[in-house]
Amino acid sequence: LTFGEKFYPGYTMAVAVSNDLEKFNNTEENVCYKLVFLKSGNAKICINGKELIIFGPKIICLNEKDQHFLSLDNKDEILILYFCPTVLNSKFSYEACKTGQGLTFTESQDLFYFKKFLHDGDINSKIISVNSFDAIKIGEKIAVLNDLLTLQSDINWPCRSRATLLEVLFSIMSASDNPIVDNIEVDTSYSELTKDVICYLQSRYDQKITINKIVSDLHTNRTTLLNDFKKSTGISYSKYLTQLRIKISASMLADTELSLNEICDRSGFNDVSYFCKSFKKETKYTPTEFRQLNSTYPH
Repeated sequence: LTFGEKFYPGYTMAVAVSNDLEKFNNTEENVCYKLVFLKSGNAKICINGKELIIFGPKIICLNEKDQHFLSLDNKDEILILYFCPTVLNSKFSYEACKTGQGLTFTESQDLFYFKKFLHDGDINSKIISVNSFDAIKIGEKIAVLNDLLTLQSDINWPCRSRATLLEVLFSIMSASDNPIVDNIEVDTSYSELTKDVICYLQSRYDQKITINKIVSDLHTNRTTLLNDFKKSTGISYSKYLTQLRIKISASMLADTELSLNEICDRSGFNDVSYFCKSFKKETKYTPTEFRQLNSTYPH
């Protein structure tokens, strides 16, 4: 838990960041979801009686029932994010996250963020390999979340913490072997170029993206990229990017009270009027209407 101090004294938020292995290995005191980020090096981990040696960068996603023990030489190589799903929506009990019962359609879509934490089977299904770029981005976002929780520098720290938690969870899903964004699935039938474009968009959705920049960074040409992406996914790359940004912004609208300007910027739209127009075109609601219908903010 993180406790409010200067702002909202007495308020508790069920999310925290630490690299304390003794705390992590005491599973009885930490009944929650845990995201373990091994930046580099190697570690020995035991999950539900099965041992594995892993090499960073890796993400390990553990649920409230997983028994685990982790050992490594340098604790500076690891960050551990603890959270309860109810921190994003009070209806997200552990049981509801597994079954979806009692949730609206919009709320059930947000269970996407917990997909990797719900595995009860093979130990390997709980571990995500990430490339160096994704590792840097995930590490930066967890560090930002830690600063928000620690410094609590203004009255918006709970909202910004939730928004950053959502970004962390989205980043690890984007880095997984089979990322899903708003019913668009990266399956084995997609070309390698299309998979590369999807990974590119998912890791940079909050930045200014142009087709010329993508073509240059992926060492291909415009015609090949556009035709290949449309053939694989059935939609244009720009449509995919818009849907991706809408997905991110919709979660922030429902689960935080951040301003439209800040959500617009965090999700990569930058221009509020264009953001509102695009959001309504995709969802049939303005951002304000969507927030009024779906807000889960507990304050």
